[in-house]
Amino acid sequence: MSKKKETVGETEGIKGRKRSFMAISAANFVDRADMQALPTYYTSIGRELAVTRGALGFITSTRSAVQTIVAPLWGYLADKYSRRVVLTIGCLIWGAFTLLCAYAGDFTSLLFFRLLAGFGLATIIPTGFSLIADFFKPEDRGKWLGIFQMFGVLGVAIVVPVLGMLDAKSYTFGLESNLYQLYLYWLVYPPILDILNELLVFDTLMKYTVHYGAWRMGFILVAIISLIVAGVVWFFVKEPARGAMEKELKDIITVEAAEKYKIERKAVGEILRTRTMQIIIIQGMLGYMPWIVLQAWIVHWLESVRYIPPSDATLVFAVLVIGVALGNGLGGWLGDKGEKKSFNRGRIIVAQISVFSGIPLTLFALTIPLSLPHYMALMFITAVLISWAGPAAVQPMVANVTKPEVRSTSFSIEQMFEGGFAAIAAVITGYLADTINGGVAGITMQTITPYIGYWLGVLPLPLLLALFTVSGQSLTTAMLITITIPWTLCLLVWFFAYRFYPRDRERIFKILEERRKEMTKKP
Repeated sequence: MSKKKETVGETEGIKGRKRSFMAISAANFVDRADMQALPTYYTSIGRELAVTRGALGFITSTRSAVQTIVAPLWGYLADKYSRRVVLTIGCLIWGAFTLLCAYAGDFTSLLFFRLLAGFGLATIIPTGFSLIADFFKPEDRGKWLGIFQMFGVLGVAIVVPVLGMLDAKSYTFGLESNLYQLYLYWLVYPPILDILNELLVFDTLMKYTVHYGAWRMGFILVAIISLIVAGVVWFFVKEPARGAMEKELKDIITVEAAEKYKIERKAVGEILRTRTMQIIIIQGMLGYMPWIVLQAWIVHWLESVRYIPPSDATLVFAVLVIGVALGNGLGGWLGDKGEKKSFNRGRIIVAQISVFSGIPLTLFALTIPLSLPHYMALMFITAVLISWAGPAAVQPMVANVTKPEVRSTSFSIEQMFEGGFAAIAAVITGYLADTINGGVAGITMQTITPYIGYWLGVLPLPLLLALFTVSGQSLTTAMLITITIPWTLCLLVWFFAYRFYPRDRERIFKILEERRKEMTKKP
């Protein structure tokens, strides 16, 4: 008596999916934390290595570029082989090279290890996206994709403050980081400079003895978590059949039947010829640039422009990423609701509202001096509103206009163009900040900031204050350029989706319906 074949809807498509979802979400949690580790230590690494903002941005940009360039390779492997195995290997790779970052002896070795870590970090998005698409129904994917992204952002929100606490402590009460406040103290009590010089000598001694290289502990912590998560993925992720939750195939597709439809070499050409994919790629290239700028520079901007102490700056950043986490969940839910209200337009509308809101809010945040509580409130509101587009529109729409067996590749291609192009944003911002206003900022970062204790005894305090003020203005201008202009263009590109998305979605419906007929055809 032959054993009855169980359909995916009865077994793999349902059983263990939430446990699997939590495992891949844990991988996303540590993946995003790993990406933010280096920017968290910009100030400390810049001081120890005496490098400019452009050089620091170069590390982040090149890591991001490598990560996005190799994403299609991981996507192809995830479409062709077990996604559980592919993701486990990726976790092991990025964990190992993040650990080596902690032992980097110079700028070059740190750059090299970050590039190799980026190679592994590229696995999570294509594999996670494909698995979630096969775990949940199309009308619910926005919500689950939003929660998946929320876990990633929570990784930043939870881990970054811990990384900040592991950094070298300050014994100067932050006086040297806020020259304007120091200038006011000096006007009232001139001997304060002598006191500060003594504190700086002690602070420097402690940083190069007791706390030397304290930032390296942060990389060790992230690496250990990454290696643990690799085991979690291996033991807890269950592999669903591709297309398991499509309504045309649900409850009839078997694992054997799903194996019939495998990715082909011509798939990349088909993906790139899809009009909706072209629109999503272009908007992503533009829309992700501001995100790179904020991730790479906001902590440094708060410290060097608004004179907020490092511990408070990382706290503001944590509030921002918590807002992004909540915004991802809210955006996914709004996208699902939008689709139910307007089948082919709802998700696009939600994305445009989100992109538009970021323009005036970031303009206000970067140009109006505020108190720490006000910055926290404004960053939280901004983060909640600007983080809808991915889970609400981009990811569900990619799934809706591509065949199940090419979804990892499709999304990784979108990520390659999006992240690869946007990766230059951190370098552009650093370059503009270093060169605007006659290059004062670049000179200040390279020759004055690392040796502030020395210059306080050589140059007049008002002159130092003026140099740091010009440097801060340069960074602010650079961030405004690389945030508001790309988002404005991104908003306009989304309008083209109203025309092409319905056509491309209908084409996939027809393909899946044909497959249903093939599977139900009696021999």
